[in-house]
Amino acid sequence: MEWRQPPLKGDSPLPRADTALVYDPVSYKVLLFGGWANRWFGDLHCLHVSEIVGPPYSVSSIVPASGPITGSTKVKVEGYNFTGGSANVRFAVSKGYLDVQGQVLSPTTIQVTTPNFDKYGPLQTEVRVALPGESFTNISTSYKVYHVHFLTQSVTNASKSLGFGPCLMLSLAHLVMAQEPTSFVIQAVDKEGVQRDCGGDVFTIRLTEVTDAPDGGIQMDISTINDKGDGRYIVTFVPPAAGKFILAITFEGTFDGIAGPIRGSPFACTFQPPSDEMTIRCVPSIAREDDFNSSDLIRKLYTDTTKRAGDFKRVLKELKADIPSNDVDGLEALKKIKDLMRKLDNDRAANQLLQEQTSNLFHYMKKIGAHVDKETVDVENLAKLFHDVQVQCPDTEARITEPTRVFSEKTEATIVEYEKKIKKWGDTIKTLDFWDSKLEPDKALEKIEMQLVEWDNEKKRCAEKSDLSLIFGFPHLMTDTHKMMTALRTDIEGSKTVWAIIKRTKAFFVATHEIPWLSIDCNALAMEISATLKELKKIPKEIQWSECQAFDKTHPLLRCLSSLYMRSRHWKRIQALTGEFTPPDVNPDQKLGFLLSKRLHEYAGEIGEICYEAEKEQELETKLVELEEIWAQVEWEMVPYNPTAPEDD
Repeated sequence: MEWRQPPLKGDSPLPRADTALVYDPVSYKVLLFGGWANRWFGDLHCLHVSEIVGPPYSVSSIVPASGPITGSTKVKVEGYNFTGGSANVRFAVSKGYLDVQGQVLSPTTIQVTTPNFDKYGPLQTEVRVALPGESFTNISTSYKVYHVHFLTQSVTNASKSLGFGPCLMLSLAHLVMAQEPTSFVIQAVDKEGVQRDCGGDVFTIRLTEVTDAPDGGIQMDISTINDKGDGRYIVTFVPPAAGKFILAITFEGTFDGIAGPIRGSPFACTFQPPSDEMTIRCVPSIAREDDFNSSDLIRKLYTDTTKRAGDFKRVLKELKADIPSNDVDGLEALKKIKDLMRKLDNDRAANQLLQEQTSNLFHYMKKIGAHVDKETVDVENLAKLFHDVQVQCPDTEARITEPTRVFSEKTEATIVEYEKKIKKWGDTIKTLDFWDSKLEPDKALEKIEMQLVEWDNEKKRCAEKSDLSLIFGFPHLMTDTHKMMTALRTDIEGSKTVWAIIKRTKAFFVATHEIPWLSIDCNALAMEISATLKELKKIPKEIQWSECQAFDKTHPLLRCLSSLYMRSRHWKRIQALTGEFTPPDVNPDQKLGFLLSKRLHEYAGEIGEICYEAEKEQELETKLVELEEIWAQVEWEMVPYNPTAPEDD
């Protein structure tokens, strides 16, 4: 603040004393009357001081603080003590001014549409406000006007713009605590990679929970975005819950810029549950811009920077390492280098993004007053290390060309031989005795488990061969091998399932054989057999067990044979088919297993016919009994015939 001598118009009053001096707040005038200077004055002087005192309202800022020279941009003038419904807003430059009518939205906000500035060109303007019947504010705020051709070349480009802050950075995104405020910065960048120095951009930010829940989990739009007016936007939000989330940041194409997600969006975040332990492990909460200047945040960020610098030094050393000439060590060294180069290529974009995020965050901290000069230098050294690694990769690629050719030929031959080995191994497995039902179930299951362990070991060797084929550029050579391994695993697992069914079913058969004939529950037997057959249908037909199907044909016969209509004559007809045996009607204690041993299912048709005839005979016998009962109750009366008796009328 400084004192200034305002310009005066008219004649100043002569020096005097004992004068009357009055201020009129309505007209913003100072009135001076009379006074003594060797004589009494009788004059009256008037001084307009409105530009010095100002009206009872004022302006503080304008959002956005810049716009195109063509105007038509809606802005909000912020201040205090605004009244009424409208206001006159003046945009002034040294060459003149433009007045537009604005709408008073609240005592602190006036909304107005900017005028066309073609008349004056792209300049910095002073913005003042005058309410109806009042003077303009003596305090102004600045509004920057851009020329149209300049604006169209420097608008924000989504794919170039950068977001940085703990929840957006790969190294810190898992160290943010839920239910505590956190913030990040969006730096708008144009298509040439130049950071924007004005605001007004519009971003849509959405946080979505990663979950398998049917309702899709938590979703929230983040709207607390502080436009700093210099190309930076401070975004603040409170993570709603612990867990994995996706944070999507989309530029909406303001001023005809290229819309879309910013670099790295959507970002993966893992918010930690609130606890004392997590308070120590996680980065501190960031509720406002000054909270970025945190020694704990700086320490955690610098620790990660130091670790990555060590990793890049190790990588650079490995890229420069020599390859031994012998087959075993040489192949291992070559594989290690090619794996490393493939990983560097896959992670290049992520490493580049994290590098720029770290650099921008440290520079931003420094801008708001943090003492991070040493850290900023180390980040620059890290950037140089990363650049050295990228430069070394083509040199390493050229250096390993000849060893790659030599080992590639050897590896290709090895993989072809390995495919033949797997085919032969698969054929051998198919000859093992657990494919035959002659074994006891427990022994068969034990052998299958041993074979599955051997398959797991072979799968590891197969994965090693697959990695080699990928490294040397012929992964297709392993396609048939992978198919054979998968098919073999499926067959072994299917055999294991069958033997589990066999074990349970044999136990069922043993129990069934001991059931007394008179205690048979045909419904329970049918349900158990149906469940077993349903399981068998899920596995290949060539390894299904047939005895369940035989019993499935037997249990309907048992239902018929256990009926009351079976007589001795019917059992004799069945014995004529199966051979002589003592029928159940003669021996009531007979077990079901005895009848099952007669393999009734082989004569299902004939036995079914016998049972059908027995059922019909039973029906006839029942009818005859009923007739006998009816006739037994009939009483006969006889009246002799008398030819001489008079006839009844």
